[in-house]
Amino acid sequence: DAALQFLDDVEELLESNGFTGKVGGDLPIGASLARSFEDSRVTQIIAAGCAVFVVSVAVTRSPKRAARIAIGTIAIGAAVDGMASIVGVRGVITAPVVLLGMGFAADYLSHASVEHIPTRKDTFARWGAAITSISVFILLGLTTFPPARNSGNLLSLSILFSVILASCLAMTHNLIQQNDSEE
Repeated sequence: DAALQFLDDVEELLESNGFTGKVGGDLPIGASLARSFEDSRVTQIIAAGCAVFVVSVAVTRSPKRAARIAIGTIAIGAAVDGMASIVGVRGVITAPVVLLGMGFAADYLSHASVEHIPTRKDTFARWGAAITSISVFILLGLTTFPPARNSGNLLSLSILFSVILASCLAMTHNLIQQNDSEE
């Protein structure tokens, strides 16, 4: 907000003195870019979820399965976006990181929504892949460069949320299969 106020003040000063030109630099341009991302973040998350739905229907040929994947992806996007506010790392990197986290969620959820009862090996593979990915992003979160650190922290959270949701989806599918076989 301070950078945007500075931008407005400099533009007003230029105008009042009769000068023409544009104000540039990383701070005002980055702040205005962050503001535009901020204003459309909900639309971006929903649009990405719709794109995931369309691709999932084309790949799986199952609207029900595609809906589970897309709804879970939107939920992860909203959760990571909310965590960015709570953790205090909202900025220019937030929107791309949220969308990348939604990609991880779509991947985990697509594997968890298969039409067979999940095995221990499925669960082990899911959590093993998640721990490996989280480890890489935790290392990125230890850097001193703030955008990289913030990206690493948010991506670690997005993978953790994604694998938890995917595990719940797999267990739910398992419970539904057991109830159907008992009936």
